[in-house]
Amino acid sequence: MSVNKAMCDNLHYSEDELLSMTLWDIIPEEFVDQHKKRLALLLRGEIPNEAVEYQVRGKDGAIHFIEVRSVPYFRGQDVIGFQGIARDIGYRKRAEEERNQSQRRLQKSLESTVGAMVATVELRDPYTAGHQRRVAELAHAIAGEMRLAAPQVESIRLASGIHDIGKITVPAEF
Repeated sequence: MSVNKAMCDNLHYSEDELLSMTLWDIIPEEFVDQHKKRLALLLRGEIPNEAVEYQVRGKDGAIHFIEVRSVPYFRGQDVIGFQGIARDIGYRKRAEEERNQSQRRLQKSLESTVGAMVATVELRDPYTAGHQRRVAELAHAIAGEMRLAAPQVESIRLASGIHDIGKITVPAEF
């Protein structure tokens, strides 16, 4: 048996320490049952052997994200062991989180911009103040009843809130 040196370095275990452990020793407790069930299905041939993401705990207690692909060894019809290849995917997880944070900031900025546009139209035409918000609420409710995807429902709410944006250019005398 052997252990990848990069894995030892990433998790801060020696090769001997990792070789004396099982996967269950480094998987956080809340994920052990989930992965044991998946392994049982894999051993019975009920699910394909594919790469699986794991969170593992390093010697210092830090959580690391890895992707594992295992190949079973057979003796006849019986699985007698596995060879696993693990790779660090922490960089990918960090990039995904940064992208998600960026998307949340962009969404918040868009909502603020639309809110400012709604307020501008309402200032320009106080007679219909509140109309755009009511239209947005109604369009949002209709889109929800139509069971559209959440991003579509949100887009409809935002777009309908500024449906009177053209009023900004209409002279006040009219």
